[in-house]
Amino acid sequence: MKEQTNWTPMPSQEIVDENFGFIYKLTLPDGRFYIGKKNFWADKKTKKACRTKGKIVEPGKKKTVRVHCETDWKTYFSSGGAIARHISEHGKAGISCEILEITPRTGKEGTAGAGFLAFRELCWQLESGWGLNPKCLNGIIHVRLSPQAACRP
Repeated sequence: MKEQTNWTPMPSQEIVDENFGFIYKLTLPDGRFYIGKKNFWADKKTKKACRTKGKIVEPGKKKTVRVHCETDWKTYFSSGGAIARHISEHGKAGISCEILEITPRTGKEGTAGAGFLAFRELCWQLESGWGLNPKCLNGIIHVRLSPQAACRP
């Protein structure tokens, strides 16, 4: 079983259920940092049981179902290469895991939000001095946005 990440602040289950995802900042002991994003929820096809809105969905043995499930955000650490290298060499001790912003569900029935989450991640990366701050570990910023993504409430 994966070790739970010590997100600060740790959102309540009610906040998780009502929102799409979050922007996070991981700070290494030497002050270098990485800014990323993580969804609370994802739509996926599965043959396994999955927690969705407080209920367990049990698909049939041979049939896959599309479910809206909670992601691995509680144990997620980062997909950044520099963070992964640091962890493999030094472990997770001393790494600060901060939630900078929780992004709301947007769109019809509150299910959309990926575009807005990507837009907010981009804003945080640029505000942190990406490209100018040598302590910023974010390398390439690659995001495709529609004008509507930035305008969501």
